[in-house]
Amino acid sequence: MGDPTLPTPLEVLAEKVQKLPIEETFNKLASAVGGLEKIINSPEIGVGVKNLSQGMEEVKKLVKNINAEIKPLSAGVHEALKDTRNVLKNADSQIRGRLPASKASWGTRRSWFETWTARSNPSPPGWKEPWMRPGSSWAMSTGR
Repeated sequence: MGDPTLPTPLEVLAEKVQKLPIEETFNKLASAVGGLEKIINSPEIGVGVKNLSQGMEEVKKLVKNINAEIKPLSAGVHEALKDTRNVLKNADSQIRGRLPASKASWGTRRSWFETWTARSNPSPPGWKEPWMRPGSSWAMSTGR
């Protein structure tokens, strides 16, 4: 057998268990459980859960309404884009029909554009020709 002065493992374990604050630990645990019970059973939690449920129903209704509104709005935007494309194609074809042949130089096109613009916006008195306006290609090439 072992030495009577050395404690056995069972005695060591028993001594450690005796030193544990078991009663204090159980009191804290009981207090925590009591606090949770008060929170769970409080009327505020019931009201909060009810309000949360009502809020979720309102969100569902809102999303349903938004979905119902988006379809017609999307169709309207799509139709407006389609109309815009058609207008731009029409304007492009009209402009291309009035421009000189594509073999013409940029300067020729610019002069034509300046002349065409001047016809739709006449020169102030004193200017002989619309293409002589300050900023026109002629004025820039002559330094005027």
